[in-house]
Amino acid sequence: HIDVAAPGGDPSAGQGGLQSAYYLPEHKLYVAQMGTSMATPVVSGVAALVKASHPSWKAREIKARLIESGNELPALQGKVR
Repeated sequence: HIDVAAPGGDPSAGQGGLQSAYYLPEHKLYVAQMGTSMATPVVSGVAALVKASHPSWKAREIKARLIESGNELPALQGKVR
């Protein structure tokens, strides 16, 4: 089961899909990407920020904070716990 979802998108959703973007400084442009390869670093980055703020927390405490502080999205109902 999935506990936490992040912007990553659904290629079949077209313009309505969630997207993540990253900046390419050498080209001075932002690139939008979709899929799990974009969602995974978003969740990992948030978990790293929580760990940096609470260094003594164990993985289960970080996971609980991510789950309890996330926003429930109607589009993900039944797909994310």
